Amino acid sequence: MDIEFFIHQPGSLITILNDPILRLSALQFEFLRNTSRFVTARINQVDVLEKREDAENACNKSLTNFDQMYKESVIKSIGCIPHYWKWYMKGTDVTKIANCTTKDQFSRLSQYLPLYYENGIRLFTPPCRQMTVTFDMASSDISYGAGQLGFTIYYGSENYKYFRNVRSYGIYDLWSQIGGFVGMLLGFSLMQIPAILQEIIVKSKCSLSKKYQKMLSNKRKNYAEKKERNLNDDVNSLRPRKCVSTNINATNNVIYR
Repeated sequence: MDIEFFIHQPGSLITILNDPILRLSALQFEFLRNTSRFVTARINQVDVLEKREDAENACNKSLTNFDQMYKESVIKSIGCIPHYWKWYMKGTDVTKIANCTTKDQFSRLSQYLPLYYENGIRLFTPPCRQMTVTFDMASSDISYGAGQLGFTIYYGSENYKYFRNVRSYGIYDLWSQIGGFVGMLLGFSLMQIPAILQEIIVKSKCSLSKKYQKMLSNKRKNYAEKKERNLNDDVNSLRPRKCVSTNINATNNVIYR
């Protein structure tokens, strides 16, 4: 029988099951029959990293119990629940799933053992918060009777480091950069755009007003010319036309129109 000791973030034991801080094998226990040891684990530093939820590698900000989600995802994937996990699944929606009984089911379950826990992570979105612990170990003989083992863990510092991954270049930074380049190349900034647009609108209105005045003036001129032309036609229609002499039946007649 082996005994293993772990230091891990609450709810995230599965990720470090392959890396215990101390492992006592059956051979070491046999050695302890004739001696006594005291083992001390000193935690030097704790680093907490909180990743961005909307990063390229997405994470679940609300997930706090990695182990529970891992087991539920594996159970749903293989379609059965191992008997030794049933106690941990109390109060969840997977308790109604049947127990694993066939060789094929246990074979598929073996793909998600702690040695291959990366396969299980692909079944769900992992949490955003991760914790890393730096520690050192020391052991010494103790004057108690043979076969005694003492083990203690303590923090070297009450402080820890917290790292938060945030977006360093957002949409506002982008527009600031664009405004800076525009100002360098064209000699004005984005803050001047409203005034420039207002000036363009005013000039457009003036240009349209001039075009309208010119069009109205041309219409008036055309109307006056047409009116004068019609008046001249009326005057000409009142004047007598030239006399035309025709010879009909050898008689000269004068026709006035």
